Amino acid sequence: MGLLCQQCGRPAFYRIENAGGVVNLCIECDLKRQHGEALEFQRDTQLMNSALAMFGLQSGIPVPRLPVSSVPIIPITNMNTNYIRVENSTIGVVNLGHIQNVDRAVTVLRQAGANDFADALSQLTQAVVDNREVSDQRRQEILEILSTIGTESQKPTASRAVGVVRALAMELATLFSGLAGLSDLWNTYRPAITSFFGI
Repeated sequence: MGLLCQQCGRPAFYRIENAGGVVNLCIECDLKRQHGEALEFQRDTQLMNSALAMFGLQSGIPVPRLPVSSVPIIPITNMNTNYIRVENSTIGVVNLGHIQNVDRAVTVLRQAGANDFADALSQLTQAVVDNREVSDQRRQEILEILSTIGTESQKPTASRAVGVVRALAMELATLFSGLAGLSDLWNTYRPAITSFFGI
């Protein structure tokens, strides 16, 4: 009998070496692994660009941005995580990694008792997913920023990139402006976000 994928039990086609040893994966599970690594690199680049933007705002010196690699968006039909619900009837494609990052952050925040911030993150994300008037490009931009903010929130207080989060909050205000319903929702939940990070 051939090797089986250690994630789903289907026939394995790849042997991946990592710190924990060797993992056998099927084609689909390896694709998910590659997608996750690409999303992580994309998120790191976005964080660096946000830091550069913050430096540019404070110094007045134009700073070039790093090119952000394009990561294919995974089409899905239905996805129910702990707190964020996505249905194909509402939105055709989403960046699954961003939704999952936000959902993980909300779970951790609730466990830590940061319910106001957790509510802000989950309600804003759900509203963006559900809103039919948001363009796909703007939706992806907002979800990426919310995902990054969620990632920062899980770090120890002293390790959080507060300046980056401040710049991202300013960018969110711009992206939410002019969107019916979402602009008011942002004004409602913004204090919970700024209070959590002390900005």
